Amino acid sequence: MKTAFIYPGERLSPKVTNPYIDDFTSCISNNFNFINKSKPSKLGFLDLYVYLNKIDIVFLNWIEDLPDKRGGLFQTFLFIISVFLMKRRKIKIFYTLHNKESHYSTHKQIKRLIRKIVLSNSDFVLCHSKEGIDIINNEKGIKGKTLYLPHPFKKESLQDPVKEKKYDILIWGAIRPYKGIDKFFSYLESNNILKKYKTLVAGKIFPEEYEKELIVFRSDSLHIINSFIEDKVLNEFIAQSKITLFTYNENSVLSSGALIYSLSKGANVIGPNTGAFKDLYQEGLIEVFENYDELIEIIDKQLNSLSSKAKKINKYIEENSWEKFGSKISDWILGNNK
Repeated sequence: MKTAFIYPGERLSPKVTNPYIDDFTSCISNNFNFINKSKPSKLGFLDLYVYLNKIDIVFLNWIEDLPDKRGGLFQTFLFIISVFLMKRRKIKIFYTLHNKESHYSTHKQIKRLIRKIVLSNSDFVLCHSKEGIDIINNEKGIKGKTLYLPHPFKKESLQDPVKEKKYDILIWGAIRPYKGIDKFFSYLESNNILKKYKTLVAGKIFPEEYEKELIVFRSDSLHIINSFIEDKVLNEFIAQSKITLFTYNENSVLSSGALIYSLSKGANVIGPNTGAFKDLYQEGLIEVFENYDELIEIIDKQLNSLSSKAKKINKYIEENSWEKFGSKISDWILGNNK
């Protein structure tokens, strides 16, 4: 069994734990012992130095956002050094390309440098969208193996749809500026159709001042819940909504855990024509839009449609479960491809 380190590891606050990390480590745990599993991080990436002499492989996720963390520039400096230390010690580097670029506009040059160094020195690069492979193919100096696998699903049979829907549109998750929710509402307002749809926005708003840009749209037909949403409540919101909408209007998005979660709960999803959204549209599982004019046409059409994609979605979930994903990843890394 290989000894592994994963970044990011577990957080001190369980509310901000990323389910992707937990699901990823669990699905390959038969072949990899994650040495920092169940050990909440106090030092961020610097925890790696505690284990540097004990590990065979490092799994990196969203490492390009390191400069935005506490002590981020110092962490970045030590991270760059650690890459060359790992190569010297023959520690394998596994990098998952989640986004085209960081969602956040700070430290852009440093983030690009991190991405370039990681891609140039990784032994394995994983993408959850076909567009990610195109990005890698356009990079120079990529020496490691690359692989596209759709973002995996937890195996769950879709529940019978709720007949009485409370909302036309649900927007959920971490509510951040890069998702373009305020811009979408501004478009609706400028076209005098903001109150046409019963809309629910559910999730913690970051940063706090962004709430001021959203609450101006609040009305009897547009509700905003600024708090962490427990899964049980979220599932009810999805079931009560005719459409689950992703309003991303920036070009940084490749894959989305919220998209996968929504689909696994039987949501009728509409999202931007990019990354994993585009892949799932080509599978016939969701709808995508290029601009807000087109989005309104799609929303109106979906609200008047009675068709269900449940059978097709269930089949896709079965084919792309975390269990099957774990087997493919393990075989890929360990050289047991069949």
